[in-house]
Amino acid sequence: MYSVLGPAGWVERIAKRTSETSFSVHSLKRDGRVISLIQPSRYPEKIWSLLFSLHLGNEVLVKVDNIDRYLGEVVIALTLMDKRQGRVTLGPEVDRRHFEKIAEGTPLQDYTDFDGDPAILRESLLTEPVVDEGSSPLVLLDQAFSVRGVGTVALGFVVKGTLKKHMELVAMPGERRVQIRSIQVQDKDRDTASSGARVGIALRGPSVEDLPRGTALVDDDSLGTASNRVVVDLGTHNLWKGGLSIGDRLHIWHSLQFVPAEVIDVSRTGDNRFETTLSTESPIWYEKGDLAGLSFLDSSSFRFFCAGRIEGPPE
Repeated sequence: MYSVLGPAGWVERIAKRTSETSFSVHSLKRDGRVISLIQPSRYPEKIWSLLFSLHLGNEVLVKVDNIDRYLGEVVIALTLMDKRQGRVTLGPEVDRRHFEKIAEGTPLQDYTDFDGDPAILRESLLTEPVVDEGSSPLVLLDQAFSVRGVGTVALGFVVKGTLKKHMELVAMPGERRVQIRSIQVQDKDRDTASSGARVGIALRGPSVEDLPRGTALVDDDSLGTASNRVVVDLGTHNLWKGGLSIGDRLHIWHSLQFVPAEVIDVSRTGDNRFETTLSTESPIWYEKGDLAGLSFLDSSSFRFFCAGRIEGPPE
């Protein structure tokens, strides 16, 4: 999967739009292979649209047509999320020296140049080798709804492993057992779906209310942890001057979860580093060592300002 950042309408020239939820999904298809391009279509209005899109992509494709505050926010997100694998193309109005100054010291600095012509990019993506994760399945859901005569249906992505019809998994958080009744990829019924696929799945067991955005479907050996309190070793971006304090109310981002939270304990562990305990409005699911971050939605500068690894629940 690819995260695609660029001006409105650009990605539509590369691939066909197939769905729209917290982001838009565009698909390329050839000889049975389907490639998903994830665009944060609700950004810049919604910062979580950007974070979700970047989380899902194994590689980032960036088209820069303007240098503005939102490019700055994107560069900060790429840095905090350590998105090292990517490509960039500059529009004719962008001064390369100015752009290189902004990109210096960030992952964007090492992105390779690519031809912005949609036809050339499309062919390049379709001829790249397929990467098989070869692990236990992990499916992230971004929407669930009820269909008459079918029951609970969810949309999501196979992030790792292979999803199989009739497989029994656990929905986290909540630890509700579910069975995969059917799988669709590109509106076609499938018995399996591999890593990277955008899927629609009919589920036996859960209700729509059991499957909020960000729900993870995992097997019994990969349950992870679900809790309302979590400790994160956070590093703030060097442009952030606000620090962190007990009582701060903000949002925690992890995977496709974006949940209101409050800082209930914090200690400085180094320059721009804080061990932070957060109380979340609703339980979040994670595995120890996962990346998480914090966002102030009302910030007058940039909204996503720190990230780090989850250490686990407080002792």
